[in-house]
Amino acid sequence: MLNRNSTSVNLPVKLLVTIIFITLVSVVSKRYGFHREPHLVAHSSVQQPILLETRVPLIHVETRVPFLMYDNAVIVVAIINGKPTKCQIDTGAQQIMWNAERNLTDQRTGSEMLVGDAGGHKVRLQEAILDNVQIGGLKLSHVRSYVIPSGHENPNTVPALGNSVFADTVLTIDYARQELIIQPSAPNTVPPSVLDRRHVLNFRWINPTVRGEYGVPCVRGKIMSSPCDTIIDTGWLSSSVSITKSFYQQLLPQLKASRIREHKADGKFFLGRAGTTIISRVSSSYAGITSISSASVVTILSPPAQAILGYGFLRTRRITIDYPNKKVWFEGTSKN
Repeated sequence: MLNRNSTSVNLPVKLLVTIIFITLVSVVSKRYGFHREPHLVAHSSVQQPILLETRVPLIHVETRVPFLMYDNAVIVVAIINGKPTKCQIDTGAQQIMWNAERNLTDQRTGSEMLVGDAGGHKVRLQEAILDNVQIGGLKLSHVRSYVIPSGHENPNTVPALGNSVFADTVLTIDYARQELIIQPSAPNTVPPSVLDRRHVLNFRWINPTVRGEYGVPCVRGKIMSSPCDTIIDTGWLSSSVSITKSFYQQLLPQLKASRIREHKADGKFFLGRAGTTIISRVSSSYAGITSISSASVVTILSPPAQAILGYGFLRTRRITIDYPNKKVWFEGTSKN
């Protein structure tokens, strides 16, 4: 009798101890990082959204987002703080940037960043926190952004989704199909969205944010026969390659030897600034792809960047940026 009664009493006690132990393990794990909060939510057109709890997500999970071209800009609809918002995909921006007139949030952190605007003037941006941002199946929370003060841009300019949004993913921009493909990255693996593996370059961050987390991707290429550090900027809407004044001076002997013509732009070219020097028929080469285009001489680039590849170069490409592995693939127009 004693043994039977002892067993019946101990069972609830053991069950209670087990429950307490499991609860403590769960709390400690979350507190000290043994468990990671869902880092990325992604889905394909067939699967339901999948929570990815590590920084090396499943390589086959992807999300596809259609976009429109408007005034040479890649425009998508994102969900910011629960509201559908037209945004521009801008690899020339470190983080999300938006005009103060849009009033996306009032959560300012007090941190600031000094940047140069298109006119060469310094602008002080305020950091603000967005509760949530979603583009397709990619969902982010507690997202840092920067607010552009009133009067520095057209108040109707849409927010720019910069590199911080895609920093843990692979981003493919297919200009011909007008489609974004966002995938998790994997080490030492060519992303499935890459159709032609030959044209690949490593990139490095330049012009990082005040926290040093993100910057602008910069690759090494050639303009004429001179090597140059070049920014990949989907938000650069000029129809030509753009180079710095100092790099232009470096190219002058080659330009003269090749009898390449140049002229001054009228007020309708390049952000409405008359007098910009335009060079016709300049060759540029990146990852084994050579193209001929005009080039504009600009004054707003920060060292060490010497050139910008924007819409004029990218519009006939399918570009894939693997942010974690710091690689970029340039492909010809997609035919699939």
